[in-house]
Amino acid sequence: MRKFISILLAGLLALTLAAAGAAAPQQAPAGQPAAAVQQNLPDQAATMRARVCDRLAQRIQARISEGYPELFKGKLTADEMNRILEQLQQYAQEQLQNELAAEQGDAAVKDQVKAELQVQLRDTVREQIRSQIKERTMEQIKSRIAEKKQFRTQLAQGEYQFKNKGEIRANGRPVKFDVPPVIKDGRTLVPVRALTEALGAEVTWDQGTNSVTVTLGDTVIMLVIGDNVIYVNGEPVALDTQSANVNGRTVLPLRAIVEHLDGQITYDPVTNDIDVTLPTDGTTTQ
Repeated sequence: MRKFISILLAGLLALTLAAAGAAAPQQAPAGQPAAAVQQNLPDQAATMRARVCDRLAQRIQARISEGYPELFKGKLTADEMNRILEQLQQYAQEQLQNELAAEQGDAAVKDQVKAELQVQLRDTVREQIRSQIKERTMEQIKSRIAEKKQFRTQLAQGEYQFKNKGEIRANGRPVKFDVPPVIKDGRTLVPVRALTEALGAEVTWDQGTNSVTVTLGDTVIMLVIGDNVIYVNGEPVALDTQSANVNGRTVLPLRAIVEHLDGQITYDPVTNDIDVTLPTDGTTTQ
């Protein structure tokens, strides 16, 4: 009986040791990656890729916003867009290298992440451009809706009146306004771009500073919407009626624009027509 019990106990001990050995992880040979580590590589790569992608997207977004304002000012030619894409892709490649260098992890994991993200860089850049243009466009739409509501309120309160009679001519030609001139405090305010471009000037708009710059010959006029001061060749000039935004257009007292461009204004009280003329050689003497 004792012999039988001893044999039984020995068998149970052997089974227990075998089960424990099967459950324990196998040690990899020295100098080779462990099987458990090999199985973790895909998870490590996915985690690192997510971190790098997030930081890379933020850097590209900031670069687009700060370095390429022309993307938000109007349509670009195919060559201009391709130039921007190439520059941003090169920037993204440099930032990818920097981000991976800052990562702690296995070299094989970094190589895998680099190979995967390099393929996606161009699409990432394009998506960031599309996303920011869409965001800016939505902001502009909301801003214009708010401006129109405000202007309707101002009209209802009598702060502004439309100039419904007569036309404005620039050097003999009628000026076409998509937003009509308005009258405030007895002053005729006209959309700056429409009038000055009809007079041959160049007009630029800076959304960041909310300012307009008019250039004609040697004269440069700069104004910030809502200010009662304009700058003529850098010198401040006070306005008796401040500039404003009417239905999405910057308006300014007609006389303030014309006189600083060395022009003349003729008003016909019968027809309410206004004629604006500049020197025939197109130069100014400011």
